[in-house]
Amino acid sequence: MEDVATIANRIQGVPHAFADNARVRRVALGYSQEYVSLQMAVHGIAWHQTVLAKIESEQRAVKLGEAYALAQMYDIGLEDLINGVGLDEVDAYVLSSDDGETRTYTKVRQKVPRHDGK
Repeated sequence: MEDVATIANRIQGVPHAFADNARVRRVALGYSQEYVSLQMAVHGIAWHQTVLAKIESEQRAVKLGEAYALAQMYDIGLEDLINGVGLDEVDAYVLSSDDGETRTYTKVRQKVPRHDGK
């Protein structure tokens, strides 16, 4: 079991980790800050692009509901977003069999295609 100081240090690092990982995930998905702010309205959160910029640069704390909505929009679990797990991966479905009548697809994790050609 971890000691109290280790746990406290990890907890204190969560805001920085979230801000950095949220930016990494957004960029990996090819989303602009403007696009994300517009999509947050779907989750009932009225944001301007500047709000996301401030969150990603740690000039503004993210609220729990906002963090959850971002994770949902980015198709990643909130804990994974905080911990930096799978930031460049998405679920994909690939055709695994086709007998002419029935097609079967298998869910796989794959790297997010980069939008910068690298």
